Amino acid sequence: QKSNFQNTSLQWGYDFNHESLATRELVDSVNAFWMKEYKVDGFRFDFTKGFSNTPYSSSSWGSEYDAPRIANLKRMTNEIRKRNADAFVIFEHLAENSEETELANAGIMLWGNMHGSYNEAARGNTANSNLSWAVYSNRGWSQPNLVSYPESHDEERIMYTIKQSGLSSGTYNIKNQTTALKRIELNALFHIPLPGPKMIWQFGERGYDQSINRCENGTISNDCRLSPKPSYWQYLNNPDRIALFKVMAKLNELKQKYDEFSFGNFSADLTGAVKWYRFTAGSNHVLAVGNFDIVDKSASLSFPATGKWYEFFKGDSIEIGSVNQTIQLAPGEYRLYSTRKFDNPNVVTQNKPELKQSEIKVYPNPAQDEINISAIENFSEVMVFSVTGRLVYRVKTGSVNHLKINTATYVPGVYLLKIIQNNQNSTLKFVKE
Repeated sequence: QKSNFQNTSLQWGYDFNHESLATRELVDSVNAFWMKEYKVDGFRFDFTKGFSNTPYSSSSWGSEYDAPRIANLKRMTNEIRKRNADAFVIFEHLAENSEETELANAGIMLWGNMHGSYNEAARGNTANSNLSWAVYSNRGWSQPNLVSYPESHDEERIMYTIKQSGLSSGTYNIKNQTTALKRIELNALFHIPLPGPKMIWQFGERGYDQSINRCENGTISNDCRLSPKPSYWQYLNNPDRIALFKVMAKLNELKQKYDEFSFGNFSADLTGAVKWYRFTAGSNHVLAVGNFDIVDKSASLSFPATGKWYEFFKGDSIEIGSVNQTIQLAPGEYRLYSTRKFDNPNVVTQNKPELKQSEIKVYPNPAQDEINISAIENFSEVMVFSVTGRLVYRVKTGSVNHLKINTATYVPGVYLLKIIQNNQNSTLKFVKE
């Protein structure tokens, strides 16, 4: 009947006896039910620091290492993965790094709150804009299971903040909406492509600038923190907001499509006013650089190879004769270089698929030992992904309009089919029983 936390900020009514076999059976039953009956692809658990009976004082936030808590959380996760080996398991833990390291190395994803640093980076306050903690390896983790994020349901919107208190120098003023949106683009370049999974809080891709404390009548009050917030779809009629949407969408596409971002060796300096990072996978290289200051900066960069480099956002290229280069950057300017030319993803802001899915048929669905794919138009490539995004199957078919895929060894659950026709993508779902 009483929480193990004496800190009233961490009390939410009655608690569980986490060592009870009945509690464990209840937790496992609920998780199994949602995976089986509703085909959920995993869980994000709130306040997992509370998953033990260890007593904590009124001044404690429960962050210190707690062995029974670790045991409880690992046990629960193992039971989830007995039922679905690919299930997402994400914790909002926010405890000491020693404890989070153990959970991350056990294959559990953990929220990484980077709001303070990304907020100050966007504001132009470079002294407090160190983004290094957004990289799992800088925390000593062996697995890229850090879900870092600039904002969530617990923090103020960065776009709202920088329109109120963004810094300025001369004619460069971050409080200006167009400039503020470009600062969010800069943040995105140093958020989404970093190693590991990432989170974009809802409407962040549109530069949402309504306060977390906005009331339904438009006033601001701490009492309205949980009040409904308008979606403001009209934002997508604004060219500056569409530009931000497309930058985020394209970065997501690049990260999924090119091995440099998923399997490349990573190095970075994310501490100063000018930040950069590099990925190297075989002979392919990526280098990103951005100026988070409010004045022009000279960036001293070490390119990992000479030769032709392509700049993704401008669509041009440069010849690198020496690996050591000095590049001038305007305030807020960013660049993304690569040694192979990336395709420019076809990003739309309308709910209008490039191909009619009715023209592609997948059967039987649900499937057991095989599925068939038939289409009116020929397709050149087919990929199968698990719901966690893991590539399960890939084949370049040349040009055919029918394909049979053996699914006998697939784990039961939902899968995504990505089918390429005439350089256009279509995505469909099928269920393996």
